Amino acid sequence: MKTFMIACLGVVVALGLAVGTARAETPESKAALADIQRTLGFVPTFFQAFPEEGIAGAWAEFKAIQGDPKTAVPGKYKELMGLAVSFGLVVAPYAWVHDYIVLAIPWCMTIAHARQLRPSLRRTLMCATVAVAVLLWWMWAIAPIFGHGDALSVVVPMFTALLLALAVRLVSHPRLSLRTA
Repeated sequence: MKTFMIACLGVVVALGLAVGTARAETPESKAALADIQRTLGFVPTFFQAFPEEGIAGAWAEFKAIQGDPKTAVPGKYKELMGLAVSFGLVVAPYAWVHDYIVLAIPWCMTIAHARQLRPSLRRTLMCATVAVAVLLWWMWAIAPIFGHGDALSVVVPMFTALLLALAVRLVSHPRLSLRTA
């Protein structure tokens, strides 16, 4: 009886592995994977995780949003916005509070302006942005422990606005910017 149960279990596992690894490649999915390989130079793992029926649609949507140069937002800013949003969502303790998710936009704009500055100013502005986006968030999150309430909730947006204003000001200064007149 024990041998029969082990044999049945082996058959079930073997069938499960065979069914789980079988992929029915459709012509659309093959064409989409070839286009991904040709466009990006590799196939990202998140596309490999899609079911065969969904790869072509996912790739078409990805190309329409990320790869279309005719959109209102240039590609480099799309990438910076994605970086700022993921940065804000990962490192900030209260990022799910919808009032503060909007701060990812000025963080992104500050980073974009910092890219136009000389290296030392770029590093300083980037470190200041990280300090505001990370350290001040955590200070605000632990402030209630020490008896300080919502009075500190204005600090992060205030310093974010000041950093963005500083970045715009520095980029407009001809000696500090990488742009030539």
